[in-house]
Amino acid sequence: MRALAAIALTLTACEARVGGQVGDSDANPDPTDGPVIDPDTQPVCQKRQLFLSFEGETLTAGATSDAKVNVASWMSVASATTPRYHTNQADRLTDITIIVDEVTARLTPFAITVTTTRPVTGDYMMIVFGGNAAAVGSAFGFVQELDCGDLVRNDVAWADDGFPDALIPNAVIGSIGFAIGLTATVDPTDCMCSWDNNCSQTTNNCQLHNGIARDPNANQTCAGAPVVQDAIVELNTAFCN
Repeated sequence: MRALAAIALTLTACEARVGGQVGDSDANPDPTDGPVIDPDTQPVCQKRQLFLSFEGETLTAGATSDAKVNVASWMSVASATTPRYHTNQADRLTDITIIVDEVTARLTPFAITVTTTRPVTGDYMMIVFGGNAAAVGSAFGFVQELDCGDLVRNDVAWADDGFPDALIPNAVIGSIGFAIGLTATVDPTDCMCSWDNNCSQTTNNCQLHNGIARDPNANQTCAGAPVVQDAIVELNTAFCN
């Protein structure tokens, strides 16, 4: 099941970091643990990247999102060309650097590669920055589609030029979660709070949690999903870490 979710522009401005723990590093493996296996060599688990696009994209509406061909399933218009992010602002490169650095820092525990250059091989999620909601066929300032079961590996999200800069890292983490089938929670410190439910984030230091209850009253849920989700485990699994 896949469904649309979005974040309006009324969230409280903030700055954040992804919380939680990751497994033991393979940098100093314990010989009793057995051989170290590189996920990149495994046929079932193929790592994917996060592509942050700031230079403008032409998006086309389609039944299934596919970042590789710029198709977005959430669009209500046939196609749209987004301008460069903050194209008329003298400090746009500084704004972009801050966003990329913060998102990269938050995703460092998960070993997720964040890039501003479109990958030439492999799967990747894409978040497009720039333009306005009406032009791209969205009623909201940040939009991603719920992908229950993580069936689509090359998801496409979009952020409005006017979406508060300080909220973008929180929204990026939440959008990644939504794209792998995590659903809304009611913990105001959790990165999945506000994803199409009545929860409002109260911190710019949102975290992902293991063992956190899904909001059963959220507007969008995944049929048959456990009532408790392990967000850190699921993110590591989705990106093969």
